[in-house]
Amino acid sequence: MIKAFNILFLSSWYPSRAHTTNGNFIKRHAEAIALKHKVFLLYVQSDINAKTIELDDNRVSKNLREIIIYYPRVTPGLFSTLKKFYWNVKAYKVGLKLLPEIAIIHGNVIYPVAIWALWLRFKLNKPLIFTEHWSGYFDQNWKGLSFITKLIIRSAVKRINEIISVSEDLKTNMLKRRLKNNYSIIGNVIDTSIFVPKPPLKTNKFIFLHVSNLDDKVKNLSGIIEAFSKVCINYPNSLLRIVGDGDISPHLIYAHSMGLNETNFSIEGEKPLEDIAIEMQRSNCLVLNSHFETQGCVILEAFSCGLPVISTNVGGIKEILNADRGILIKANMPNELISAMERILNMKFDSQAMRHFIEEGFSIKSVSEKFNSLYQRISN
Repeated sequence: MIKAFNILFLSSWYPSRAHTTNGNFIKRHAEAIALKHKVFLLYVQSDINAKTIELDDNRVSKNLREIIIYYPRVTPGLFSTLKKFYWNVKAYKVGLKLLPEIAIIHGNVIYPVAIWALWLRFKLNKPLIFTEHWSGYFDQNWKGLSFITKLIIRSAVKRINEIISVSEDLKTNMLKRRLKNNYSIIGNVIDTSIFVPKPPLKTNKFIFLHVSNLDDKVKNLSGIIEAFSKVCINYPNSLLRIVGDGDISPHLIYAHSMGLNETNFSIEGEKPLEDIAIEMQRSNCLVLNSHFETQGCVILEAFSCGLPVISTNVGGIKEILNADRGILIKANMPNELISAMERILNMKFDSQAMRHFIEEGFSIKSVSEKFNSLYQRISN
């Protein structure tokens, strides 16, 4: 018989009034789990507008309750770490009073919330598992972490019952850091009711789409803009459209410096998922040029819309992107990106096959089943 559990959901990232899109893929995991279990999200966040502890208790659905607790942002200084610790303890104590009896503690992104997850594990005496999404374990990121951060992560991993990685590549990188544990692989969740295939707009334009947080150090948008500026010389009926939740102004300035204008380039800020889906349905190809990724939710969303993808071969991308779904290129190879953008103009793909791939492995129902199997096993 399948048991329904009360799950305490903790996270280092989660959408809040302080940042509406931060960790939105973690919220989608919570929504998938809530199909079969009662999920109690407890998230503590500093906020510049908070004067003291502020509680936002929101029942998203029958089985998902979000308890978000804000505390005043601490000014950096001599005692800032102690002040943050004080506010966090106070906030978590407020949250604990609102919880029923918990069966399993499920953390998301080990650093830094594992500090509080371990405390709650000791206090509640319940199993603790973690889903990891963070790219901090990759070579170029790990070497930049402080000794204290690495110490906290290693100490936490020793005390976690099981780690769920969103990709095999992320698991491999964690094991390279000697973070031994029981590992499972459960990918990100895609809302297949929003991201659905539709015929692209009837236009003579071939539309390349890029969706991200617009952080050039990670996403390398400048590389996409530069490559496209060369592509559109030979293919003037192509258009590059960028959508993201970061600062658009430096990318707009750079595009203009590369000779692009409103006839072949556009960029917009943050949009809700429903509007991102419309952008994908209107486009012909999604382009990513990242230096590193763990899995790439936006790629999965594109596949759910039947949209082919060009992406750099970083992180776990190669696990989901093959020749049937687009083109994989080497990172930091501008000529490969230019070539891929030109080749894909005349390529055909099976959009229904892409859609089926997502429904089988990344839909809300599919991911819900995977987490349910994990919870049943952990509880025995």
